[in-house]
Amino acid sequence: RFYLVPERTTAMDVRFRASYVGIGAAIFNARAQAASLGVLGSVKLFPEGYPSRHVATIRLGEGSDPDISPLSGQIQRRAANRHMGQPTAIDAVTMQLLTRAVEREGAQLRMLTERPMIDRVGELLAESDRIRFLTPTLHREMFSELRFPGRDAVDQGIDIRTLELGPSELASLELLSRPDVMAHLADWRAGQALGLRSRAGVGTSSAMAAIVVPRADPIAYVRGGAAVERFWLTSEVQGLAVHPVSPIFMYAVDEEERLGLVGERNIDALAEMTHRFNDLFELADGERVALLLRVLHAAPPTVLSARLPLTHLLSRQRDSAPAMAAVHPRHNGASAGHGEMRN
Repeated sequence: RFYLVPERTTAMDVRFRASYVGIGAAIFNARAQAASLGVLGSVKLFPEGYPSRHVATIRLGEGSDPDISPLSGQIQRRAANRHMGQPTAIDAVTMQLLTRAVEREGAQLRMLTERPMIDRVGELLAESDRIRFLTPTLHREMFSELRFPGRDAVDQGIDIRTLELGPSELASLELLSRPDVMAHLADWRAGQALGLRSRAGVGTSSAMAAIVVPRADPIAYVRGGAAVERFWLTSEVQGLAVHPVSPIFMYAVDEEERLGLVGERNIDALAEMTHRFNDLFELADGERVALLLRVLHAAPPTVLSARLPLTHLLSRQRDSAPAMAAVHPRHNGASAGHGEMRN
Protein backbone atom coordinates (compact mmCIF):
# COMPACT_ATOMS: atom_id res chain seq x y z
CA ARG A 1 0.00 0.00 0.00
CA PHE A 2 1.26 3.45 -0.91
CA TYR A 3 0.32 6.48 1.15
CA LEU A 4 0.59 10.21 0.72
CA VAL A 5 2.62 11.86 3.50
CA PRO A 6 1.17 15.39 3.78
CA GLU A 7 3.86 16.44 6.25
CA ARG A 8 6.44 16.30 3.46
CA THR A 9 4.74 18.88 1.30
CA THR A 10 6.04 22.32 0.28
CA ALA A 11 4.37 25.46 -1.04
CA MET A 12 5.16 24.53 -4.65
CA ASP A 13 3.52 21.12 -4.12
CA VAL A 14 0.12 22.69 -4.73
CA ARG A 15 -2.69 20.34 -3.64
CA PHE A 16 -0.04 17.60 -3.38
CA ARG A 17 0.28 17.37 -7.17
CA ALA A 18 4.05 16.93 -7.09
CA SER A 19 3.67 14.36 -4.31
CA TYR A 20 1.27 12.37 -6.47
CA VAL A 21 3.83 12.44 -9.28
CA GLY A 22 6.45 11.10 -6.86
CA ILE A 23 4.12 8.34 -5.67
CA GLY A 24 3.38 7.40 -9.29
CA ALA A 25 7.11 7.06 -9.93
CA ALA A 26 7.47 4.82 -6.87
CA ILE A 27 4.56 2.67 -8.04
CA PHE A 28 6.19 2.25 -11.45
CA ASN A 29 9.43 1.11 -9.80
CA ALA A 30 7.49 -1.47 -7.80
CA ARG A 31 5.76 -2.71 -10.96
CA ALA A 32 9.06 -2.98 -12.85
CA GLN A 33 10.70 -4.89 -10.03
CA ALA A 34 7.71 -7.22 -9.63
CA ALA A 35 7.69 -7.83 -13.39
CA SER A 36 11.37 -8.75 -13.33
CA LEU A 37 10.65 -11.33 -10.59
CA GLY A 38 7.55 -12.73 -12.31
CA VAL A 39 5.22 -11.66 -9.49
CA LEU A 40 3.46 -8.74 -11.16
CA GLY A 41 -0.17 -8.37 -10.13
CA SER A 42 -2.85 -5.70 -10.11
CA VAL A 43 -2.60 -2.01 -9.20
CA LYS A 44 -5.58 -0.19 -7.69
CA LEU A 45 -5.47 3.59 -7.37
CA PHE A 46 -7.32 5.22 -4.48
CA PRO A 47 -8.93 1.96 -3.36
CA GLU A 48 -10.72 3.76 -0.52
CA GLY A 49 -11.92 6.55 -2.80
CA TYR A 50 -10.75 10.13 -3.05
CA PRO A 51 -9.81 12.12 -1.06
CA SER A 52 -7.70 9.61 0.84
CA ARG A 53 -4.08 9.34 1.89
CA HIS A 54 -4.18 5.75 0.67
CA VAL A 55 -3.11 6.35 -2.93
CA ALA A 56 -2.54 2.84 -4.26
CA THR A 57 -2.47 -0.86 -3.49
CA ILE A 58 -0.32 -3.31 -5.46
CA ARG A 59 -1.13 -7.00 -5.20
CA LEU A 60 1.51 -9.51 -6.12
CA GLY A 61 0.58 -12.13 -8.70
CA GLU A 62 2.28 -14.40 -11.18
CA GLY A 63 2.66 -12.05 -14.12
CA SER A 64 5.46 -10.31 -15.94
CA ASP A 65 5.82 -7.51 -18.48
CA PRO A 66 8.73 -7.77 -20.92
CA ASP A 67 8.45 -4.06 -21.74
CA ILE A 68 9.20 -2.82 -18.23
CA SER A 69 11.04 -5.66 -16.49
CA PRO A 70 14.40 -4.76 -18.14
CA LEU A 71 14.15 -1.30 -16.57
CA SER A 72 14.30 -2.71 -13.02
CA GLY A 73 18.09 -2.91 -13.20
CA GLN A 74 18.31 0.83 -13.80
CA ILE A 75 16.27 1.85 -10.75
CA GLN A 76 19.20 1.78 -8.31
CA ARG A 77 21.39 3.75 -10.74
CA ARG A 78 18.88 6.44 -11.67
CA ALA A 79 20.14 9.94 -10.92
CA ALA A 80 19.40 13.58 -11.57
CA ASN A 81 22.35 14.84 -13.59
CA ARG A 82 22.96 18.54 -12.99
CA HIS A 83 26.07 18.80 -15.15
CA MET A 84 26.22 21.13 -18.10
CA GLY A 85 25.68 19.01 -21.19
CA GLN A 86 26.68 18.66 -24.79
CA PRO A 87 23.68 19.82 -26.87
CA THR A 88 23.93 17.10 -29.51
CA ALA A 89 20.86 15.68 -31.22
CA ILE A 90 18.87 12.69 -29.95
CA ASP A 91 18.42 10.08 -32.67
CA ALA A 92 14.98 9.30 -34.09
CA VAL A 93 14.87 5.71 -32.78
CA THR A 94 15.47 6.89 -29.21
CA MET A 95 12.83 9.58 -29.60
CA GLN A 96 10.32 6.93 -30.66
CA LEU A 97 11.23 4.71 -27.69
CA LEU A 98 10.75 7.60 -25.27
CA THR A 99 7.44 8.62 -26.80
CA ARG A 100 6.11 5.07 -26.65
CA ALA A 101 7.25 4.65 -23.03
CA VAL A 102 5.32 7.72 -21.90
CA GLU A 103 2.21 6.90 -23.90
CA ARG A 104 2.01 3.38 -22.45
CA GLU A 105 1.61 4.95 -19.01
CA GLY A 106 -1.33 7.07 -20.17
CA ALA A 107 0.51 10.37 -20.66
CA GLN A 108 1.94 12.28 -23.59
CA LEU A 109 5.48 13.40 -24.34
CA ARG A 110 6.17 16.87 -25.68
CA MET A 111 9.85 17.25 -26.59
CA LEU A 112 11.40 20.53 -27.68
CA THR A 113 14.59 19.90 -29.65
CA GLU A 114 14.99 23.07 -31.72
CA ARG A 115 17.54 25.44 -30.23
CA PRO A 116 15.38 28.61 -30.30
CA MET A 117 12.57 26.80 -28.47
CA ILE A 118 14.95 25.37 -25.87
CA ASP A 119 16.41 28.83 -25.30
CA ARG A 120 12.94 30.25 -24.73
CA VAL A 121 12.35 27.62 -22.04
CA GLY A 122 15.66 28.66 -20.49
CA GLU A 123 14.48 32.27 -20.34
CA LEU A 124 11.25 31.18 -18.66
CA LEU A 125 13.06 29.10 -16.05
CA ALA A 126 15.43 31.97 -15.32
CA GLU A 127 12.47 34.28 -14.71
CA SER A 128 10.83 31.63 -12.56
CA ASP A 129 13.99 31.20 -10.49
CA ARG A 130 14.24 34.94 -9.90
CA ILE A 131 10.72 35.05 -8.44
CA ARG A 132 11.41 31.92 -6.42
CA PHE A 133 14.48 33.49 -4.82
CA LEU A 134 12.60 36.70 -4.05
CA THR A 135 9.47 35.07 -2.56
CA PRO A 136 10.21 34.51 1.16
CA THR A 137 8.39 31.19 1.62
CA LEU A 138 9.75 29.66 -1.57
CA HIS A 139 13.25 30.94 -0.82
CA ARG A 140 13.17 29.51 2.72
CA GLU A 141 11.94 26.11 1.57
CA MET A 142 14.50 25.96 -1.23
CA PHE A 143 17.47 26.49 1.07
CA SER A 144 16.05 24.35 3.87
CA GLU A 145 16.58 21.32 1.62
CA LEU A 146 20.31 21.87 1.02
CA ARG A 147 22.61 19.54 2.96
CA PHE A 148 26.31 20.12 3.61
CA PRO A 149 28.32 16.90 4.11
CA GLY A 150 30.09 16.86 7.46
CA ARG A 151 27.57 19.27 8.93
CA ASP A 152 24.22 17.73 7.94
CA ALA A 153 22.85 14.24 7.44
CA VAL A 154 22.60 13.67 3.69
CA ASP A 155 19.98 10.90 3.52
CA GLN A 156 17.34 13.61 3.07
CA GLY A 157 17.35 16.85 1.12
CA ILE A 158 19.90 17.87 -1.48
CA ASP A 159 23.56 17.05 -0.96
CA ILE A 160 25.26 20.19 -2.28
CA ARG A 161 27.84 18.04 -4.06
CA THR A 162 25.09 16.86 -6.43
CA LEU A 163 24.53 20.44 -7.64
CA GLU A 164 27.76 20.26 -9.69
CA LEU A 165 28.67 23.84 -8.71
CA GLY A 166 32.09 25.42 -9.14
CA PRO A 167 34.03 26.95 -6.22
CA SER A 168 32.76 30.47 -6.85
CA GLU A 169 29.15 29.27 -7.10
CA LEU A 170 29.47 27.32 -3.86
CA ALA A 171 30.92 30.40 -2.17
CA SER A 172 27.90 32.45 -3.26
CA LEU A 173 25.39 30.07 -1.61
CA GLU A 174 25.75 31.75 1.79
CA LEU A 175 24.91 35.14 0.30
CA LEU A 176 22.01 33.74 -1.72
CA SER A 177 20.59 32.06 1.36
CA ARG A 178 20.19 35.34 3.26
CA PRO A 179 16.55 36.54 3.43
CA ASP A 180 17.64 40.13 4.03
CA VAL A 181 19.60 40.21 0.78
CA MET A 182 16.65 38.77 -1.14
CA ALA A 183 14.31 41.30 0.48
CA HIS A 184 16.50 44.18 -0.73
CA LEU A 185 16.59 42.76 -4.26
CA ALA A 186 12.81 42.36 -4.24
CA ASP A 187 12.33 45.97 -3.09
CA TRP A 188 14.66 47.17 -5.83
CA ARG A 189 12.97 44.84 -8.38
CA ALA A 190 16.44 43.54 -9.12
CA GLY A 191 18.00 40.07 -9.09
CA GLN A 192 18.05 39.37 -12.83
CA ALA A 193 21.23 37.31 -12.36
CA LEU A 194 19.52 34.83 -10.02
CA GLY A 195 18.33 32.63 -12.87
CA LEU A 196 21.48 32.62 -14.98
CA ARG A 197 22.57 29.09 -14.03
CA SER A 198 19.20 27.64 -14.98
CA ARG A 199 19.33 29.40 -18.32
CA ALA A 200 22.87 28.15 -18.93
CA GLY A 201 21.98 24.58 -18.02
CA VAL A 202 18.95 24.51 -20.29
CA GLY A 203 21.09 25.95 -23.06
CA THR A 204 23.38 22.90 -22.94
CA SER A 205 20.49 20.42 -23.13
CA SER A 206 19.68 18.28 -26.13
CA ALA A 207 15.95 18.58 -25.46
CA MET A 208 13.38 19.78 -22.95
CA ALA A 209 10.77 17.14 -22.20
CA ALA A 210 7.34 17.74 -20.71
CA ILE A 211 5.32 14.77 -19.46
CA VAL A 212 1.74 15.87 -20.09
CA VAL A 213 -1.39 14.58 -18.36
CA PRO A 214 -4.97 15.24 -19.55
CA ARG A 215 -6.29 16.98 -16.42
CA ALA A 216 -5.33 18.23 -12.97
CA ASP A 217 -6.69 15.46 -10.78
CA PRO A 218 -4.79 13.12 -8.42
CA ILE A 219 -5.17 10.00 -10.57
CA ALA A 220 -3.82 11.82 -13.62
CA TYR A 221 -0.77 13.03 -11.68
CA VAL A 222 -0.10 9.55 -10.26
CA ARG A 223 -0.18 8.10 -13.77
CA GLY A 224 1.94 11.01 -14.94
CA GLY A 225 4.50 10.09 -12.28
CA ALA A 226 4.68 6.55 -13.66
CA ALA A 227 5.24 8.03 -17.11
CA VAL A 228 7.98 10.29 -15.73
CA GLU A 229 9.82 7.34 -14.17
CA ARG A 230 9.48 5.16 -17.24
CA PHE A 231 10.76 8.04 -19.40
CA TRP A 232 13.67 8.68 -17.02
CA LEU A 233 14.77 5.06 -16.78
CA THR A 234 14.40 4.52 -20.54
CA SER A 235 16.44 7.66 -21.24
CA GLU A 236 19.29 6.46 -19.06
CA VAL A 237 19.25 3.00 -20.61
CA GLN A 238 19.66 4.77 -23.97
CA GLY A 239 22.71 6.66 -22.69
CA LEU A 240 21.03 9.99 -21.97
CA ALA A 241 21.17 12.03 -18.77
CA VAL A 242 18.09 13.53 -17.14
CA HIS A 243 17.61 16.51 -14.82
CA PRO A 244 14.12 17.44 -13.55
CA VAL A 245 13.33 21.15 -13.41
CA SER A 246 10.16 22.74 -12.07
CA PRO A 247 9.06 26.28 -12.86
CA ILE A 248 7.25 27.59 -9.81
CA PHE A 249 3.93 27.84 -11.66
CA MET A 250 3.83 24.21 -12.83
CA TYR A 251 1.43 22.86 -10.20
CA ALA A 252 -0.66 26.02 -9.79
CA VAL A 253 -3.54 25.74 -12.23
CA ASP A 254 -5.58 28.88 -11.57
CA GLU A 255 -5.31 32.45 -10.32
CA GLU A 256 -6.12 31.59 -6.71
CA GLU A 257 -3.34 29.00 -6.56
CA ARG A 258 -0.85 31.35 -8.21
CA LEU A 259 -1.77 34.06 -5.70
CA GLY A 260 -1.11 31.62 -2.86
CA LEU A 261 2.34 30.94 -4.25
CA VAL A 262 3.73 34.39 -4.93
CA GLY A 263 1.24 37.00 -3.67
CA GLU A 264 -0.05 40.09 -5.41
CA ARG A 265 3.35 41.46 -6.41
CA ASN A 266 4.20 38.64 -8.82
CA ILE A 267 0.85 37.09 -9.73
CA ASP A 268 0.64 38.84 -13.12
CA ALA A 269 4.19 37.77 -14.00
CA LEU A 270 3.35 34.19 -13.05
CA ALA A 271 0.21 34.18 -15.19
CA GLU A 272 2.15 35.56 -18.15
CA MET A 273 4.89 32.93 -17.75
CA THR A 274 2.27 30.20 -17.54
CA HIS A 275 0.74 31.38 -20.81
CA ARG A 276 4.11 31.40 -22.56
CA PHE A 277 4.97 27.96 -21.20
CA ASN A 278 1.66 26.48 -22.34
CA ASP A 279 2.20 27.91 -25.81
CA LEU A 280 5.72 26.50 -26.05
CA PHE A 281 4.56 22.97 -25.21
CA GLU A 282 1.24 23.32 -27.07
CA LEU A 283 -0.89 22.41 -24.07
CA ALA A 284 -4.59 22.13 -24.79
CA ASP A 285 -7.22 23.40 -22.36
CA GLY A 286 -7.13 21.25 -19.24
CA GLU A 287 -3.80 19.59 -20.01
CA ARG A 288 -1.14 19.84 -17.31
CA VAL A 289 2.54 18.99 -16.97
CA ALA A 290 3.48 16.28 -14.49
CA LEU A 291 7.16 17.16 -14.74
CA LEU A 292 9.57 19.08 -16.94
CA LEU A 293 12.98 17.55 -17.58
CA ARG A 294 16.26 18.50 -19.20
CA VAL A 295 17.52 15.70 -21.44
CA LEU A 296 21.23 15.90 -22.15
CA HIS A 297 24.43 14.18 -23.11
CA ALA A 298 26.73 14.60 -20.11
CA ALA A 299 29.31 12.97 -17.87
CA PRO A 300 27.93 10.89 -14.98
CA PRO A 301 27.03 12.74 -11.77
CA THR A 302 29.98 13.39 -9.49
CA VAL A 303 28.06 12.20 -6.40
CA LEU A 304 24.85 10.20 -6.07
CA SER A 305 22.26 11.22 -3.48
CA ALA A 306 21.82 8.90 -0.52
CA ARG A 307 18.58 7.00 0.00
CA LEU A 308 16.39 7.11 3.06
CA PRO A 309 16.60 3.92 5.16
CA LEU A 310 13.76 1.48 4.56
CA THR A 311 12.75 1.90 8.20
CA HIS A 312 11.69 5.47 7.32
CA LEU A 313 9.49 4.26 4.48
CA LEU A 314 8.11 0.82 5.25
CA SER A 315 5.78 -0.26 8.03
CA ARG A 316 3.97 -3.53 8.67
CA GLN A 317 0.34 -3.44 9.67
CA ARG A 318 -1.57 -5.95 11.74
CA ASP A 319 -2.65 -7.98 8.72
CA SER A 320 1.06 -8.25 7.77
CA ALA A 321 0.52 -6.37 4.54
CA PRO A 322 3.47 -4.02 3.98
CA ALA A 323 2.61 -0.35 3.69
CA MET A 324 4.86 2.08 1.88
CA ALA A 325 4.82 5.67 3.06
CA ALA A 326 5.71 6.85 -0.41
CA VAL A 327 8.10 9.79 -0.37
CA HIS A 328 9.85 11.57 -3.15
CA PRO A 329 12.29 9.30 -5.00
CA ARG A 330 16.00 9.89 -4.77
CA HIS A 331 17.85 12.50 -6.83
CA ASN A 332 15.18 15.16 -7.23
CA GLY A 333 14.77 18.24 -5.14
CA ALA A 334 14.69 21.96 -4.72
CA SER A 335 18.09 23.46 -5.27
CA ALA A 336 19.36 26.99 -5.56
CA GLY A 337 19.53 28.22 -9.11
CA HIS A 338 18.17 25.03 -10.67
CA GLY A 339 14.44 25.67 -10.70
CA GLU A 340 13.78 22.18 -9.35
CA MET A 341 11.23 20.64 -7.08
CA ARG A 342 11.14 17.39 -5.21
CA ASN A 343 9.36 14.70 -7.12
